[in-house]
Amino acid sequence: MKSAPEKPPVPAHRKRSSDPYPLSEKIELRRRARRRALLIRLAVTAGVLALAGGAVWVLFFSSVFAVRETNVVTDDPAGVLNEAEISDILSGVEGTPVLRLAERDIEERLLAIPAVANARVDGVFPRGMDVEITARVPVACVGAAESCVGIDVEAMRLDVGPELQAALPKVTMDLDSGWAAEHLQGLLDALAALPDHVHSAVTSASVSESGLIEFALESGTIKWGRSEENEKKARVIAVLLTQEAGTYDVTMPNAPVTY
Repeated sequence: MKSAPEKPPVPAHRKRSSDPYPLSEKIELRRRARRRALLIRLAVTAGVLALAGGAVWVLFFSSVFAVRETNVVTDDPAGVLNEAEISDILSGVEGTPVLRLAERDIEERLLAIPAVANARVDGVFPRGMDVEITARVPVACVGAAESCVGIDVEAMRLDVGPELQAALPKVTMDLDSGWAAEHLQGLLDALAALPDHVHSAVTSASVSESGLIEFALESGTIKWGRSEENEKKARVIAVLLTQEAGTYDVTMPNAPVTY
């Protein structure tokens, strides 16, 4: 019977099977390296998120960049704005972070003031706010001379002082009547079309039930007719008033008459 061939001896440079295999050590080292890299990435991500969260809080919720300086520019030639009303609205905004300013909401609150025609609000980083307000301009005063109510070209009622009451053309009309609703806008459009020097010379304005408009001067009358071709009539009347007459008729602006 033949004996089994002897196995060749294990070379000295080879590890025995009971010893750790070199490849498994490399795999374990790689796993540990990946875990370390993952932990580092997680730590970096957490740090970035913390910094971002802090930046968001500082920018949007802290008082660091809150409104502290408000620059208000008003265009109010007639002096009809109530500064206290405007100040009340804007003071309530102070302390709000600039990046959280609700500009449109503030504008709407300003426009709710009857004397405000236009409003624009802009936050100015880091701590400012610019506000531009255009006031309505009264073109007439409705009612008795001592207690008339100013109205602008859109028939918005305005509080006017004694000086303006005396200077504005007077209109005797019930603003809440159906007749006023039908003809008042045409009268206001005609008044607004007048050149400044003509407008200031008008002492009173009236409109008939048929829509015919007349302006009274200190020494004469302007027959305007219907509220049509107002710009053309305004140019014509500016020339006619350089002549002395009792009546200036621009009902037909292409064929004006004085007498």
